[in-house]
Amino acid sequence: MRSRHAAIGAVITSLLLASSAVAQPRRSPPRRPPPPAPTEFISVTVRAGETCAAVARRVYRAPSRTDVIHQHNPTVCPPQRRLTAGLVLRLPRRLPVAPRPSPVAWLTAVSNAVQVQTQPTAQPRAARSNDALFRGTRVSTEAQSSAELTFQDETQLRLYESTLVVILGDTSTRVRRTATARDTTLVNGSLRAFLGDLAHGPGGSAPVVVGPVIGIVGRRPPPRRPPPRRPSQVAINTPGGRAILRDGESQLSVSEGVRAATTLTVYRGSGQLRSGAQTVTIPEGFGARAEVGERIAPVHRLPLAPVWTALPPAVLLDPSPSLVGAYGAGVTSPGDNGVPAPAEWHVQVARDEAFTVLESDARPALAVDHLALAITPGQRFVRVSALDAERYEGPFGPVARVAVVSTALTPTAEPYRESLSLPAGVSCTLDGDPVAAGSSTVLDRLRFHTLRCAPEGDGGAAAEATFERAARAPYRVSATLEEADPVARRARVRLRLLDRSDVAYAEEAFAAQARGGPVSAEQGRAVDAAAGEWSVPVRWSVGATSFSLHLTLAADEQVDTDALSLPRPPPPPVVPDGVVQRLSVRAEGLYANMLSTYQRNADEDTSGVFMGNAKDITHGLAGSLRLGLDLRRPSVGTSGLVFGVELFAAGVVFPRGDEAPGVSTLLGAGVRLTPSNGAVQPWVSAGAGAALTGGLLRFGFDAGLGVDFRLGRALSIGPVLRYVQVVELGGDPAVEALSEDARMIQVGLGLTLRFPRGR
Repeated sequence: MRSRHAAIGAVITSLLLASSAVAQPRRSPPRRPPPPAPTEFISVTVRAGETCAAVARRVYRAPSRTDVIHQHNPTVCPPQRRLTAGLVLRLPRRLPVAPRPSPVAWLTAVSNAVQVQTQPTAQPRAARSNDALFRGTRVSTEAQSSAELTFQDETQLRLYESTLVVILGDTSTRVRRTATARDTTLVNGSLRAFLGDLAHGPGGSAPVVVGPVIGIVGRRPPPRRPPPRRPSQVAINTPGGRAILRDGESQLSVSEGVRAATTLTVYRGSGQLRSGAQTVTIPEGFGARAEVGERIAPVHRLPLAPVWTALPPAVLLDPSPSLVGAYGAGVTSPGDNGVPAPAEWHVQVARDEAFTVLESDARPALAVDHLALAITPGQRFVRVSALDAERYEGPFGPVARVAVVSTALTPTAEPYRESLSLPAGVSCTLDGDPVAAGSSTVLDRLRFHTLRCAPEGDGGAAAEATFERAARAPYRVSATLEEADPVARRARVRLRLLDRSDVAYAEEAFAAQARGGPVSAEQGRAVDAAAGEWSVPVRWSVGATSFSLHLTLAADEQVDTDALSLPRPPPPPVVPDGVVQRLSVRAEGLYANMLSTYQRNADEDTSGVFMGNAKDITHGLAGSLRLGLDLRRPSVGTSGLVFGVELFAAGVVFPRGDEAPGVSTLLGAGVRLTPSNGAVQPWVSAGAGAALTGGLLRFGFDAGLGVDFRLGRALSIGPVLRYVQVVELGGDPAVEALSEDARMIQVGLGLTLRFPRGR
């Protein structure tokens, strides 16, 4: 039994070992790629009229692959544009894979309008920083633009405005050397070359001037053991010749025109200018010029670097910053008479110390020896060079560094809170508290603020700006007419005072004056002074239709409300014709003058109209009391008038000295016409009745006219003119009846009381 169990265990163990061997097979070594098959070549005979592109199209159906023909047939393509018929070319049977080109250089800085054109038939496009540049690439700059090209050997070419360069360096993979600027062509414009500056520090930069203190900023300290390096050399083709630059800083310019002139100036190192068989060596501090078809002019001494006669401020704080400063010609050593005098200046303002990104590039005339340039916020660097009468440009002078901060404020969504933007490179404090550079901070404009800024890393030179409290004027006001009573002609004006941000203004007191009509304003009272709400009572006279309030606020600020319309009184109720509408009582006091000659003549002893022998009557006093009933729309059809009837009692007294006065009393009835409404009411009346004179009863009548001025809702007063005549029915036959009548004119005032009031 035990032997059987041992045999079964051995079988199971062998099966497990076999399964594990199957689950984990042995890994075979990786296969090596097969060796490339040898290139098989064919012979191709050129046909009549064929070019390299035509051969590439016929053999490979790829007219752009002329590089294959040139690679295996170096004497043709591209030297020969049209090939000789019958020429036999040795070409690969299969088209090889096109090599992937490597960049010759890169655009390490781009400012404003810079364009790149990769192929002659391609459309130019806007350049971007870090763009790779290949063989045949054209780089151009527009006005007020610049660019920096950095090659594989760290040679730098800085292109200024209106410049065009073409890179013709071979970048195929078979080239083992490092790509340089030696095969670059300057077509027109101006470029500045820095050889090896990236590897060995910005040797071409001038000392940086900061405020009143002069110091060198940005230079790297030289290493204790400088690494060995070979002298750099760059060859650049131009229409006027070939410029060779050796180790340092040089400027190459090509003028436009048929006879384009090539000018090479050397600031550090040395250079050569070749035109045809002539070669001129240019030492440091000199320049030379070559025109197309002409011999190279002798080397020319460059102007000296300008000096600052008035440094720009180290910190500039202003809502609209403008760069200021003054410069002049460099100081000539005693006995050195060969230095040309400046004829023009070249002023550059950049955003970096290396002047790769230019903000301004101007060439002011010689007389303009000062700065007056609008400048944007941030760290800015300024330098000046001089050009002589021959247009040779000398080296740049010391660089001035300016920290520019715009104190212009930007409104925010909240009232009286405005934003202040601070650029990078500036160290600032607001009310003593540090503010992060390159950020924005919000100011409470209802408080006073102090801003203090200095260049980053330099606490010695600083500037200060203050922000006063924002004025809350000009004010504006919203007005609403409330509680208006058109009958009593009074109302209240609800005011809400607002400032320029539509925020309620808490005014303590103000003066209000009504304008635009017979309206008067009383002293206002605060409804909610904190919310700027006030109430001003107003009154107006009859005839006023609209008005506005003129307010004098704190600090003599004045503001007017919009025109407010006054309500009109409601029209009187319509009353049917002939119905009593109004009862009036009228009293009149008058002066009387006798017009009849007969009554005035004291010589004739004939009985008159007055008691006894009432002669010698001239001046007297009269009065009347009249009760009127006014009816709407009289039957005579006079629209807008009130027809009324009245009962009256009138009397007149003529004094006669020692004798008894002449007295007459008239009792009668009449009619009266007057306007239905209005503050001024003219009227006419006529009446007749019985006159009692001298104990005799006679016939008399009167006619009157006048004007009533309303003093209130029930009372009116006005002048009265009346004519009264008392008729003599009998008398002396020898005297005409008319001459015996008593005719009087009466002038005075009338006082009227109406019921109900207001009508």
